[in-house]
Amino acid sequence: MFGKKQFYSCMTSLCFLVILANCFCFQFIVFAKNEKPVLQKGNKSANLSPQYNSYLEQLRNKILQFWLLPDGNNHVIISVSLSQDGSVSDLSISSSPSNNLAEQAASDAFNQAQPFPALPSNSQAVRLSVTFDSKADPHGDSTSKLYAKIDPIKPTTDSTQTGP
Repeated sequence: MFGKKQFYSCMTSLCFLVILANCFCFQFIVFAKNEKPVLQKGNKSANLSPQYNSYLEQLRNKILQFWLLPDGNNHVIISVSLSQDGSVSDLSISSSPSNNLAEQAASDAFNQAQPFPALPSNSQAVRLSVTFDSKADPHGDSTSKLYAKIDPIKPTTDSTQTGP
């Protein structure tokens, strides 16, 4: 049998190990939750010039600096009008399935990455779509992809004509 002194010594060691294990797990989870996503390049658009592909790569890298992955399986799309000077207007955001935390994380990253650089020279305004795809769990397992694409904004035609 154990004596009192041996019992207390054993319990103290056991408590120390439990505290140490909890601290390690807590630090691991905090690190995993604040992990920055890794850029996984998507396919470059075949019909974009090298200047536009370079511009999109620059935008992706800038946004990735601020994107913190929320838990869950997330798919968020932010779509904006982007002026020649890089200013943003007409923002829309959606997620599938609907997830306010994922939308907020994407929106925060997008907003913190601004101001965006001017579009390549001789460019007109474009529609920019940024897709945030991520899978993350509380145990630290995560994957992420960030895609950006641009489409020209078609000029609106006024179908009303005045008579002669």
